[in-house]
Amino acid sequence: MFTTTALTGDQVLVSGTDVRGSTDSTIVDGSQWAQLQRDRDLSQAHEEFDAKVEAFFAPVVEAAEQVRAAHTVTLDPLMYIVEQEGTPGTPERREKLTTLEPGTVILRAIAEGLDDRLLWVKGELLVTAAPIANERADLYSFPEDGDVAKDEPFGESPAL
Repeated sequence: MFTTTALTGDQVLVSGTDVRGSTDSTIVDGSQWAQLQRDRDLSQAHEEFDAKVEAFFAPVVEAAEQVRAAHTVTLDPLMYIVEQEGTPGTPERREKLTTLEPGTVILRAIAEGLDDRLLWVKGELLVTAAPIANERADLYSFPEDGDVAKDEPFGESPAL
């Protein structure tokens, strides 16, 4: 479990215990993570604003469409040919990726509950390539001496 404490200058104190039981703390640069959070909040605010503007102007847009429909002249299809079909929709938006800085990756892992990807190594908090198994010895259970016959290979059952 890891905790974060905001410091001045977008620095963040990260403290906690990794899945192997090592406990430590470090300070990471949280400026990119803070900017990403601000961008997300701003985008959400814009979406809410746009929805309210659209709802506000909906009656005006509907009235304008009725006026346009009243002025539309129907053409006989014999009188024209279609050289190119119109395409409704929006222009393509290409995928945009942002490479996250090491401190941002750590803060994101904590925010998304991916503590099993964080590991203390010589006082430095690292992110593993994949979740790691909990390797604390106190979580293992071993058979008692009497559970395995001394004269049989380990793991084989006696023949009945």
